[in-house]
Amino acid sequence: MIAAVLQKRFQLAAAGFAAVCASVQTEGLTWEQTAWRNALYYRTIFEAPEAGEGLLQMAAADSFAAYFNGALVGSDSSVVQPRVFAVPVVRGDNHLAALVVNRGRGRGNGLVATLAVEWATGDTATVQTTTDRTRQPWYWSAQRPADDGWKTAEVARDEAWHLVQEGALEPALSSAQPIAGFVGGTDIGSLAGGITLKRVRGQNLAQDQLANRPEVVDGDLNTSWNPPINALNFNADIDLGTRRKIHAVRVLTRGRNPAQYFDRSLRGYSIQVSDDQIRWTEVAIRRDIVDFVRSEVRFPPLWTRHLRLVIVDINAITQPNVAEIEVYGSLYAERGTFTSEPLDLGAPGVVKNVGRVRWQAAVPAGTELTVQFRSADQAAALADSAGGWSPPLTTGDIWFPAAEPHTLVQYRVNMATRSPEKTPVFEHLAIDFDPDQVPVSKAWGRIAPNRVPMGRDTSFIYTLDVKFADADAGLAQLRIDVPAPAVLEEITGLAGQALEAWDSTHDQLILSLAEPLRQDAQLQIRFRTRTYAALHAFRARLFAPNSDNPLNAAENVAIDPQSNTPYSWVLSAATAADKALSQVRVRPPVFSPNADGVNDVAAIEFVLSKVEAPRQVAIRIFDLSGRLVRDLSPPPLLAGAYVRLPTGSQAPGVWDGRNATGALVAPGLYLYGVAVAVDTGAERAVGVVGVAY
Repeated sequence: MIAAVLQKRFQLAAAGFAAVCASVQTEGLTWEQTAWRNALYYRTIFEAPEAGEGLLQMAAADSFAAYFNGALVGSDSSVVQPRVFAVPVVRGDNHLAALVVNRGRGRGNGLVATLAVEWATGDTATVQTTTDRTRQPWYWSAQRPADDGWKTAEVARDEAWHLVQEGALEPALSSAQPIAGFVGGTDIGSLAGGITLKRVRGQNLAQDQLANRPEVVDGDLNTSWNPPINALNFNADIDLGTRRKIHAVRVLTRGRNPAQYFDRSLRGYSIQVSDDQIRWTEVAIRRDIVDFVRSEVRFPPLWTRHLRLVIVDINAITQPNVAEIEVYGSLYAERGTFTSEPLDLGAPGVVKNVGRVRWQAAVPAGTELTVQFRSADQAAALADSAGGWSPPLTTGDIWFPAAEPHTLVQYRVNMATRSPEKTPVFEHLAIDFDPDQVPVSKAWGRIAPNRVPMGRDTSFIYTLDVKFADADAGLAQLRIDVPAPAVLEEITGLAGQALEAWDSTHDQLILSLAEPLRQDAQLQIRFRTRTYAALHAFRARLFAPNSDNPLNAAENVAIDPQSNTPYSWVLSAATAADKALSQVRVRPPVFSPNADGVNDVAAIEFVLSKVEAPRQVAIRIFDLSGRLVRDLSPPPLLAGAYVRLPTGSQAPGVWDGRNATGALVAPGLYLYGVAVAVDTGAERAVGVVGVAY
């Protein structure tokens, strides 16, 4: 009965794979996450010559359930002392399995286990956790099994199962080596309350890399490099793909029994390293090899890209067979991705209008971190790990970027480092949502035409289909992302409702209705604008009455019956501009910052073209001697026309006639400079602005 209860408890924990430590504030409707959890499954098989008695000792971060030959033998969650369980060992194959739940407490990752077996003859044997697959192959999986078959299945050839790498438990609990799996190359256990890149300790850095002997890096112990009997000075070269900090090389022999290992093992080899494949430095040498299955050399950690094994001793009678050359280091992996489970935000089955999403992260120089989101009504719709994601985002306080309204939200964190000693850290996520202020149940948008010349004034038609349910609050305002300031020409399909007002900023066309629209309709919005980017998505945001929380429309990708191609809201440019920075000017050329309401500021206008990601634009004011007076540089900008608009929206570079200390400058002439760095190099423009009182 107790075993059944324990098994049920750990099944529930597994069901919460990557589940969160989250709180839902029902009044504030904010879902927060500051800790992470996952459930991993571990398996190994060992063969016993006869039945016997075994003592299994196991510990894990942060809790485990241990199974032997399919039966639950015990569990623990203390991570203080290893637990010991008596297990009956059978003749032939014995199956050891563990479900480990890591709750992100900073105690490390993985598990450590030792099985000591004694037979009636008095003979003993030991099975331990290890990353050496020639001693005992261990596998891990993050995929929740469909049934209990995983506890006794042969998993070595199952794509859902992977070879373990070295884990870390704090404190160290056993002489056996901790083993671990790291989902997506990320680590939620080593730093309490944060996601980091995994460390590569125990991971073979040479596997699947380029080599002149590809058999030694293919991960298959049944293939081998077979140099001739007299193979002195024969070598195997491995390109690690990038500079790595390494400290060990392991050589595995291909064989099936002691006699074959003896005959086929190398007797001595040298390890050399190089960054340019011209100058090589010997860092280790191994002779007098006595473990013919495997041998290993260790050396002080060093940086290198290329590694060479040179045969220095031979067996003069038999031909060597080198199954694998494995290379080990201990720094952070180059990249990793954490993907959350589909989240109901603590309100299961409720359709949600998601508002702001905010996250906190530490991103040291040389590292990168982006976050993506998607949404759906059913978990099955999120089964494809690749589809439906928003573009990668770096700003940690934005409106939810995926389609709405939906019942489920999912996010993923993408991490990378160019400095393997550093890792970004994802620390906190908060999602605002509102189940009561849903303006519409469904909304799809598309644009026509989809391809126009860059920089040419063009008339577009944006088609928005909206469908309402009885509980919907109604559509009061619509905002469409535009590539440059737009002019509304016409709107149809309002089903009797009137347009109260419209406005345009540099990046949005804003339409406000006199009364909320509450019946199904197809709106056709004709407006003029121009594009300065190669691609632009005309995303739409819908607002309920008295709500500041927008609902994102979905892209309409139905098949156009006239062209037999999918609709889209993505606009592509048919031509490209000559320059990224153009049409730079100041308006007015002379201004008087005397607070009389007339020409109190000067706007430095420009057009930014051909950039597909936000770029930093430097806008600075100098005196005639070249001294900096004021830095007006805005946050990074996308392609667009940054001009002062008649409706009052300001260009990014607006100067109020004051210097960096806030004091008004003396009347006279000043210089302004605009500069942007693009892929083709830096582009600059300068001009003169006058100040008069």
